[in-house]
Amino acid sequence: MRIKILHTFVILLVTLSLAGQQRTIDSLEALLSQSGRDTNRIEILNQLSYYYLYSDSAKVKSFDRQSLELSKELKYDRGIALSYVSMGNTYFSLAEYDKALEYYYLGLEIARKNQFNKIILGSQNGIACIYYAEDEMEKAKQIYLQQLDAFGQVIDKSTLFDYTNNLAACYARLNSLDSALYYYDRALKLAGEIKSPEKMILANINLSKTYMRKDDPATALSILEPALTLARERDKSHYIALINLQISEIYYSLGDYQKALQYCQTSLYVSSENNYPEVRLSGLKVLADIYLQMNDPEKVFNTFSSYISLKDSISNDQKDRIIAELNTRYETAKKEDAILKLNENLQNKRKMLFLVISLSVFLVATLSMVLVILNLRRKNLAREKILKQQEKQILEQELELKINIEKELQRELENKKNEIKNNLLSLIKLKMQRESLMEDFEKIKDHLKPDGIQIFKSISMHHKIDSIQMKISEFETNFEEINKGFYEKLLSLHPDLTANEKKLCTYITMGMSAAEISELTFQSENSIYVSRNRLKKKLNPGELSLEEYLSRILSSL
Repeated sequence: MRIKILHTFVILLVTLSLAGQQRTIDSLEALLSQSGRDTNRIEILNQLSYYYLYSDSAKVKSFDRQSLELSKELKYDRGIALSYVSMGNTYFSLAEYDKALEYYYLGLEIARKNQFNKIILGSQNGIACIYYAEDEMEKAKQIYLQQLDAFGQVIDKSTLFDYTNNLAACYARLNSLDSALYYYDRALKLAGEIKSPEKMILANINLSKTYMRKDDPATALSILEPALTLARERDKSHYIALINLQISEIYYSLGDYQKALQYCQTSLYVSSENNYPEVRLSGLKVLADIYLQMNDPEKVFNTFSSYISLKDSISNDQKDRIIAELNTRYETAKKEDAILKLNENLQNKRKMLFLVISLSVFLVATLSMVLVILNLRRKNLAREKILKQQEKQILEQELELKINIEKELQRELENKKNEIKNNLLSLIKLKMQRESLMEDFEKIKDHLKPDGIQIFKSISMHHKIDSIQMKISEFETNFEEINKGFYEKLLSLHPDLTANEKKLCTYITMGMSAAEISELTFQSENSIYVSRNRLKKKLNPGELSLEEYLSRILSSL
């Protein structure tokens, strides 16, 4: 799973309140029912596609198709370009990035030919979002730099904020922290100029996280405190939960566990009251670390149990959404098949009507052509028989195709069910591990004095060294076997490396992200970033990044 919340990446789609959005949808659908086949209808279809983007993919695809067909019929280039960009947005929302990229480029080509600047910006932003989602930061960065250079003086400041913030996020993911700070600071100034509290809060959160990655907790903390005040004044509960959790992590890194506990508990309360499961999950992980440092084993165990339970719940919700999406696609396929059949029948009826009218005209026009008409009639009857036979064959082929589609969809559903069963088996294994931990905990409950706490820590560490740690050990062993001499070369250049720093070098060499290292080592992402910065100071690679420096050592073997 990609890093969430680390650097909020703005895709230019506005989030509306549900009530206001529904009123807008109702109004647009009423206008659509009254509109003719003109450019106004195309605009309405594109707006409906936008509002249904993340709620009903079947409707969105239908609106996109209608808009494109009508735009081509009217030879309306702006409508064609908009339809392609809308289709790109649809497939982006479904994470079908190859199709999304294809439609974005189609829209971009037409927009450039006709100098539709807003559509150019929209299609380029979609392309950049795909590169960002696929972790191709350099490509995404270049697009935003080109946009700011070409359109920075003409686009409104709110949109300019979004592009600047996106560019800063790209630099942050590329670990160019000074450039990230520069553009986040520009974004913050733009937010102040347009007097947007939400954008100001967002920019401050990103600035603070970047300063933490630069190992500057004092500056990071000074940025978050006014942001928290602004979030409270505006009653932005999601930001309140995020900022409290971020402040807690800063105090944890400073060793002030009481303040870290206070802010973490506030974040957990707000995220629980407002149903922010992802924020609460991160908060529980931080809280368990705090209790561990405060030598409170019972609270560590209870918090860790809550963390596992919530993580399982989120995972099950995601699987339910996948199954629902499969069912929706299946129903959509059946509806589209029915529509195709209705259109085919209508076309056949039109052909028959045209034939009857033609015959009637011939009969009224001249009696002298009776024999000719009878001859034509016989030919037509023979042709109709052939057509019926062909129609029967086509219907049989369509039925066979439909059966194959249904079988394929059934296989997909069965595969997803098997996946869920496997995850349930994993859950049972986790529960068995927790029960084993409880049995060990019972043995030392009466000894929780200094020696008892030491025993608990041993059990806690034993609990952490599960199948994941075994895989880590196997991974490190395999790495050393495949890359013989890497550790020897590394230690000859830097003999003062610790065992943990040596492991961190291994993970970085293999191209693992901070989030992935965090999951493997049971440390927070901020701790990983701090460790990376300290390692970089020790290795002193000069102008090279850590990845480049370690890769050169590996390639020199």
